[in-house]
Amino acid sequence: MTLRTGLGLICMAGLLLGGCTTAPDEQTVIEVDCKEFALQSHSPAEIFRAVSVSRGTSIELRVCSNPSTGFEWEEADISESSILTEVSHEFVPPSSAKDGSPGQEHWTFEATEAGDCTVSFAYSRPWEGGEKGIWKLTLDVTVD
Repeated sequence: MTLRTGLGLICMAGLLLGGCTTAPDEQTVIEVDCKEFALQSHSPAEIFRAVSVSRGTSIELRVCSNPSTGFEWEEADISESSILTEVSHEFVPPSSAKDGSPGQEHWTFEATEAGDCTVSFAYSRPWEGGEKGIWKLTLDVTVD
């Protein structure tokens, strides 16, 4: 085999392998700030978001949260778990060192099947007698 043929085979193998790799999954980010809840004059404060994504897309939801007040977001309530799957949930502390600053809770979901579903969230003080659902967030998801 000549050097030219060998290089040609290496290039062809690289093209074939490159063509077989999958593109990274898409990600949609939805962010909800504390101010959006605070601006509402009714209780509970409710926010609605709608998103349309393709199957295989990740949805990252970032919502303000301030556990120093005793409030926390309850678990996500997914209406159709075959359409949308929760992949992760974490609290991200505030970037400010100032006491009482809000951080964010991040949820990541994966759109696994075509269809429509709703994800509901409630911000509550979890202990017995604590205020329940003072903020509510509803995410309507359509997966193509």
